[in-house]
Amino acid sequence: MSAPAPTDRGSLRSATGRRVRLVMVAAAVVVGVVLVAVAVRDIVVWHGRRDDAADAMRLVEAERARVQGSTPALDAAAQDALDRLTGDDLLATGLALFAAGSLAVGAGVGAALGRVRRRQARVALHPSLVAAADRKLERLLAEHAQDLVTMLDDDGRFTYVSPSVGSILGYEPGELLGKRFELYFDAPSLAGPAASGDERRSGEPLRHRARHAGGEVRWLETLSHRIEDDRAVGVVTIYSSRDVTERVRLEETLVAERRLLGDTLANIHAGILSVDIDGHVIDANAELCAMVAFRPATGEAVASVESRYGLIDEAGREVAPADRPLARAAAGESVKQFAATLVAADGSRRDVMATAGPLVGADGRRNGALLTLHDVSELRAAEAELRSLATVDVLTGLPNRRHLLAALTEAMARNVDAPERIALLFLDLDGFKDVNDTYGHDVGDEVLKQVAQRIEACLRGHDIVARLGGDEFVVLVEQLQAPTDIVPLVARLEGALSEPFELRVGADRLVAGSPGDAVSVAIGASVGVALGGQLSTPGELLARADAAMYERKRAGRARHAALISGPG
Repeated sequence: MSAPAPTDRGSLRSATGRRVRLVMVAAAVVVGVVLVAVAVRDIVVWHGRRDDAADAMRLVEAERARVQGSTPALDAAAQDALDRLTGDDLLATGLALFAAGSLAVGAGVGAALGRVRRRQARVALHPSLVAAADRKLERLLAEHAQDLVTMLDDDGRFTYVSPSVGSILGYEPGELLGKRFELYFDAPSLAGPAASGDERRSGEPLRHRARHAGGEVRWLETLSHRIEDDRAVGVVTIYSSRDVTERVRLEETLVAERRLLGDTLANIHAGILSVDIDGHVIDANAELCAMVAFRPATGEAVASVESRYGLIDEAGREVAPADRPLARAAAGESVKQFAATLVAADGSRRDVMATAGPLVGADGRRNGALLTLHDVSELRAAEAELRSLATVDVLTGLPNRRHLLAALTEAMARNVDAPERIALLFLDLDGFKDVNDTYGHDVGDEVLKQVAQRIEACLRGHDIVARLGGDEFVVLVEQLQAPTDIVPLVARLEGALSEPFELRVGADRLVAGSPGDAVSVAIGASVGVALGGQLSTPGELLARADAAMYERKRAGRARHAALISGPG
């Protein structure tokens, strides 16, 4: 193979030179950028401030852009010069270009660093600029806040009062400046160096009273914080106070109402039990605990409470737990006037009237149930007594006229097919008026009581004797086999009532004897009999027995035929 021509060697050398020159230029640029990055990093580390580093980076980037903006023209001139260089001139040219690029970039970095240093110098000359700006912002917030913002020095004097003091306490801010805290705020634990710094920074507001310019008392909730002031004036305390007067009044009203409710529940003559929506006890008053003979525990399940006492309805049946008023109310039903007998845990019994209904919240949702038990034992006893008085003679305890007529009506209905098996005996005492006039009404009443006892002793178990009033008695007899069966009974009655009554004279004597004296009283009785028959009303049978009694008085006791009035 032949050696390359001289021309070819020159072309090769020229191409190689251009490649080397381009590499040298690129290397100079890369090194310059690296130096810039290192300088920026050193600036950030040395100054340690994020904002200054950011400023430096922006200045460096701007300078680098300016330098890079002239690179195309520089590259073109360098390329023309490099094309004419050969051999040893290549290295010298590359070093010159590297120095020129480095100086240009270094000049930009120096300018940026100068700007950063000048800014830092300004900040160092004025260290209160940032603090002043912060205080200005805080002051703007305080002056436009609805809460009262104040500052105290370490002597407890106001150094700042926000304008809201006018709407809250009625003062102008200047009226409080320099004044002592305790002259206006009744909160010793907040003011003065004696207060604990831990308490002030606890985050819990202190509720206290404050004096209004008009003389009335306002309630405030105040948060406080002690800080070291950067203006070398010592420790200051910043307060933020909120007017809670209306809230305090509402709370006081609520407390009073709750106390009144508690007193009412404690003293009301009714047992009250409340449960929540889940069927657990909220509260039970003392009256209910006394009625059921145990105290339901707060949170106890209703099923557990109901299992410890019983309810018996008016028909005498045990009321199942699911049918009791409280369970029905818990299901949303309102129960009124549920009469029952309550069997307490200790076995005692009492008549109760129960009412129950759901508890509904402000949102209209059912959130529980309420049971009220009224002890009506005394009322039931009084009602029974009234019923008794309506049908029973008070003096003797025998049935009265109303009771007799009701019993006679029932007897006539039972014997509608054999009315002759019914008889009425009408008894009128002989000589009873003389007893009252002689010995007084106490003795007379005692005679009537003994007469009732003697008549009952002569009767069978199903016969009824009633006192119509005064000295008149009536006996209802059933199950007669024959009309003449009544004659032996009349004889027994007349014999029993003719025996003397041994008594003691009462204090209301009228003629004879002294109080406490024993006396023997003799009276008699006239008996008229009316046998049942085709009668329309019980009153007609009673009227015929009355007529037979008067006939008996006129005829005398020896004529027994006259005492019987036959069927109508």
